[in-house]
Amino acid sequence: MNRTERRRKFIIDVFFWLIIIAAFYLFMKIAFWYVFPFVFAFFLTMSLQKPIEKITKVTRLKPGFVGTALVLLITALALFIVFAIGVKLTNELKSFAQYLTQRVNDIPAIVTEVENWLLRVISFLPDSLEQAAANFIRKYAESIRVPGVPDSSLDLSWLKSPLGSVWETAKQIPSIVLALVVTVVSSCFMATSYKEIKEFIYRQISEEKGKKLSQTKTVLFSTLGKMAKAYCLLMLITFSEISIGLGLLKVAGIYEVNYILVIAIVTALVDIVPVLGTGTILIPWSAYLLITGEFGGGIGLLVMYAIITVIRQIIEPKLVADQVGLPPVITIMSMYIGAKVFGPIGIFLLPIIVILIKLLNDKGIIKIFKTSNSEHAAEETAKEESV
Repeated sequence: MNRTERRRKFIIDVFFWLIIIAAFYLFMKIAFWYVFPFVFAFFLTMSLQKPIEKITKVTRLKPGFVGTALVLLITALALFIVFAIGVKLTNELKSFAQYLTQRVNDIPAIVTEVENWLLRVISFLPDSLEQAAANFIRKYAESIRVPGVPDSSLDLSWLKSPLGSVWETAKQIPSIVLALVVTVVSSCFMATSYKEIKEFIYRQISEEKGKKLSQTKTVLFSTLGKMAKAYCLLMLITFSEISIGLGLLKVAGIYEVNYILVIAIVTALVDIVPVLGTGTILIPWSAYLLITGEFGGGIGLLVMYAIITVIRQIIEPKLVADQVGLPPVITIMSMYIGAKVFGPIGIFLLPIIVILIKLLNDKGIIKIFKTSNSEHAAEETAKEESV
């Protein structure tokens, strides 16, 4: 291949991937939420095929009936869990809102304490530098005090944004209910006629593409499925650790307020986000308690964070050692770009898509970048695949 042909091939490849990226962007921005119930229903039906086969062999019932029963059972169980947690969260959120209201009143005193401490720290500087730094500290401290306090200039209008988001979410409840109903009904129909849908799809593509589709399915449900199970287990462990830790602090009289469930759920969700962790919640919280003089609570949270970190370092390699992750810089890039382009869902969606692309490339199913084990991985995938 001469230089001209290589350039032509490079230009064609670039335009090809630009078209793929543009199509993906348009799909995510325009059509994703319209087809999401059906996509989710299809993936749910695929994930239930092995249980359906086992139950069908034992009971000799029709696969469609077993699939429909499993879909309805899973839906009922999920709704029960969401309802039970929702009721508890609602009660605790009321207490949490009251607690935040009380803590807002402490902000001026905290700002003043931090301001005085910083002024003492910079006292060793030359007079000119100390004066400049002191002016900056005083100006910044005044800018974050609560309105109503002398020399205050903080604008709390930022609260309107999250409150508006809550209201917008509440207005979407009818649409959410409709999407849920469509998802359940679609799952039941797909479970009944999954074999026909599968055969129809494979008839539309060549044998080679059908093999790659089967390999993709294997990668999706084996590797990503194992990753999902592992991280769900890590979330459950983090949730349990936070709940038990705060419970013990409360029994000891160190932690006096409620809403343990809210904090445990939020911390577990933050902990599972790439490059974040429990420290994102516990360290600022403990620092706040130490600054306000609640040394027992602050030290207790730091001890709890240390224990959680040690346990995480021990169990995480065992749970996700065989899974494929991303380099930290790629993870941060995908999270940032996903959030900027697709909103909050992009923080989770784009890293997952990048991981899937990396897995498919490593297995040799697609060829985007060179790897040392693509051919070997492709052979292994072909051996493992189950159509």
